[in-house]
Amino acid sequence: MSLSSRKYCGPAATSLDMTETTTSRIRPRAKFFFEGEKKFFVKGVTYGPFKPDADGNYLGPPQQIDADVALMRRAGLNVIRIYHSPPRWFLDRCAAAGLRVLVTLPWEKHIEFLRERSMRKQIVENVRAAVKAQAGHLAIFGYLVGNEISSTMARWLGTRRVIEFVEELIQIGRTIDPDALFSYATYPPTEYLLPQNADFSCFNVYLHNQRDFEGYLLRLQNLTGEHPLILGEFGMDTIRHSQEEQAEMLGWHIDSVVKCGLAGTILFTWTDEWFTGGQEITDWAFGIVTRQREPKKAFYTIQQKLGRGDSASPHLLLPQTPFVSVIVCSYNGGHTLAACLDSLGKLNYPNYEVILVDDGSTRSDTLNALSRLSGVAERRRERISFANSVTPFSVARRSVMIGLQALSNVSAFCSAAANSSSIRPVEIWATSAAVWASVFRSSTAINSD
Repeated sequence: MSLSSRKYCGPAATSLDMTETTTSRIRPRAKFFFEGEKKFFVKGVTYGPFKPDADGNYLGPPQQIDADVALMRRAGLNVIRIYHSPPRWFLDRCAAAGLRVLVTLPWEKHIEFLRERSMRKQIVENVRAAVKAQAGHLAIFGYLVGNEISSTMARWLGTRRVIEFVEELIQIGRTIDPDALFSYATYPPTEYLLPQNADFSCFNVYLHNQRDFEGYLLRLQNLTGEHPLILGEFGMDTIRHSQEEQAEMLGWHIDSVVKCGLAGTILFTWTDEWFTGGQEITDWAFGIVTRQREPKKAFYTIQQKLGRGDSASPHLLLPQTPFVSVIVCSYNGGHTLAACLDSLGKLNYPNYEVILVDDGSTRSDTLNALSRLSGVAERRRERISFANSVTPFSVARRSVMIGLQALSNVSAFCSAAANSSSIRPVEIWATSAAVWASVFRSSTAINSD
């Protein structure tokens, strides 16, 4: 078995400018969202519903919306979650301001919606009509085809039947607007309601203890697998709590969301003005601005945390940025190698290297890819150093070269081992582990110089 290593250096962190208008749809990739090749971190807030007008519009008059979206952009927000199908002019205004819209499609979830075929058919038609009305609009981030079906209803109707119905709604919507994202907003009592065909997972979570909150986020990451995970609602009432408490909590909330690897969060809610259940709500005040649109203290905390980098992910301030080696092991991986290394090259971290270990590849496409990548690496060695690092690229390179020298000392053993029946696989792995330990010890010694 032959081993060779090549090294690539990623760029330093760069800032991203605010997007003025919405020009493309958002796509999921693994656990995150992307707008083109740029990561899109959901920095959202819920909006409305407000007292409906004569036309049944729950989103308020256009002049109020214009003022609100401008203030949202000042806070660094990029997504609005609404709870009714919006008029076209609302989406146009959001697109012009660079805001995406996550539409929650309302239907009667508090009744036995699967009991009668006519009721089920009506829900399907409502979803189909709502998606069709806005299909293709660039402001649409996606649709939530349901929100918080109660645990009692889920048990009564049957968990599997409920999940299958939600999946049916997602499939209907996706057929109409295949470029939009689709999911369902669940909450802790029914965390098991996870449609398998969703583009992302969405949970409404209200936990006001940071340690418990982070523990639950990590649990949700395990439950949701490879889907991007966002929070659909999180907030604090400023009638029962102070504005200072709200600001502090929303601050650590954003830090915890980033720390636990979520793809974003949506705060509840934009303003204290709120109409639901056929009446104005006056005994709750979850807004980050007042009814009169005066910013609360939480507004400025959010503005500081989310910054001005539109879709750039918020980052926790690190007291230091230690040098990190990322090791990529590959065997005949030519069809994914370039994309893998290109992705690693975009990491937003100023002090790292990527070491590619080719495990004796034999396929021509892999060998050609390694040859091309080697040329790129050689050119980078001439001009790139680590930003904000006391360890220049050439010194970091020495650690790799020492590692390569150590590898060469055992390459004959590894080759013989691969063809020998007297040497157990565990001995090969033990030798490899010892070699890499030598590499890291050498790297540590050099970097400490």
